[in-house]
Amino acid sequence: MVRSPIQARLRANLGRWLEEWLGAQHELYRRAGAAWIRHLDTGFTIMGWDPAAHSARLAFPRQKATVDYLGVVKGGRAVAAEAKTVARGVWWPSAIPEHQAEALDELSDLGALAAILLGWTRTGEVWAIPWAAVKARMAAPRGGRAWRAGEPDGGAVIVGKGLGPADWLGALGWLPAPRAADAGRASLTGRG
Repeated sequence: MVRSPIQARLRANLGRWLEEWLGAQHELYRRAGAAWIRHLDTGFTIMGWDPAAHSARLAFPRQKATVDYLGVVKGGRAVAAEAKTVARGVWWPSAIPEHQAEALDELSDLGALAAILLGWTRTGEVWAIPWAAVKARMAAPRGGRAWRAGEPDGGAVIVGKGLGPADWLGALGWLPAPRAADAGRASLTGRG
């Protein structure tokens, strides 16, 4: 699909809120000593610069992105997540580009905890869906069923609404139970 520069910029800005929200959540995990997760930046090659607008006229990604986030949870297990912003009320698992699905498959096969994180612009909800649940829907006839805003099912878990703190790793059961020795560390939800 070919997009105009304006369409591409609007789409990029649409996902920025989810990226910033996830960055804040991942910082809470780091401070609590529960996980270390970082956003992978693809990087772009700028082909033309517009000095008047202080922006690129034309830019190309240096390589195809694998997944948006990689890290490790306490105990040493790798975690991988792909974040998707959903502007409409429906998200189809078949919307995942093949190269990203392949990366999530490889990481999952190697033992990583892999998930899709959906940010619904209509409801302000953020969902976490284990990669195995997404894969199962993709394997169903005609690409499987879509997920619909406000109706989490098939492994999907609502982990946040609005911009408040949330715990997507814990909602999926991917964090070890807290120990008494960790009681003095920062809370994942910011509440204590």
